[in-house]
Amino acid sequence: MADKAHITNRINDFLSCHYKLFQDDMNTVNYGNDADIIADKMHTKQEKEFVYAMDAVLSEMGYYAGARESNEGPGYAYYSKESEVRKKGPYHYLMSSNKTKLVLYLRIRNVSRCLDYLKECPESVKEIFLWSDTGCGNRIKGTCIHGQEYAIDGNTYWRCGCCNASFYFSPAIKDIQHYIKLVKLGLKK
Repeated sequence: MADKAHITNRINDFLSCHYKLFQDDMNTVNYGNDADIIADKMHTKQEKEFVYAMDAVLSEMGYYAGARESNEGPGYAYYSKESEVRKKGPYHYLMSSNKTKLVLYLRIRNVSRCLDYLKECPESVKEIFLWSDTGCGNRIKGTCIHGQEYAIDGNTYWRCGCCNASFYFSPAIKDIQHYIKLVKLGLKK
């Protein structure tokens, strides 16, 4: 396994004991590309199915995708322009293996544009918006330009957007179209 990892330049697969490293011959690796980057890290059938379903929808819509690493694990991000993939610019969607749990990030920059649509959404989608985070050091200093404050049903919420997209959660296949609609509505400030 160590020899194959060295020959094929898959050291990270060796370090994480990736079972697919045992496939094929000593010089061949036919895995770990595209959405497999995330799907291979998932532990449940539902998470794997979501990764491939979301990838299929976004690919059909013409999004460009690329790997995006973080401290918590690998990610696969979707962009409207190919140049953004190379620059690792702001993504619209990011599927991440956060300590082997699937997390979906949505780039919503203007929650107020989503509020009317949220009234039509199932509870599983509404819940995404019904909690706050503490923000980062920029919020404490009063210099945050990426965070958002918004109100739903008389309750005020805050979401930081300095390090990642503001909205992240454990996704469900049945809600994919809602996630896409929310990003379309709220992407522009």
